[in-house]
Amino acid sequence: MFALPFDPVGYVVGRDFVNTWLGAKLALSGNPASYFGFEAYNKLIKANFGAHYPLNIWSHPPYILLFIWP
Repeated sequence: MFALPFDPVGYVVGRDFVNTWLGAKLALSGNPASYFGFEAYNKLIKANFGAHYPLNIWSHPPYILLFIWP
């Protein structure tokens, strides 16, 4: 059983938005490359969305940052 805002797997509904929102934040940080590793990215996710947020991957090519930062 699941309850909003989580889906049956335990992710927040609309989890792709996590990548879009964090991607824009990273683009503005001046050093987004350091977060393209799995461990570093998930540490950032947990810092922004809580320690119990399930593992996630950066699911977009790096050039997407040019389109989502605004």
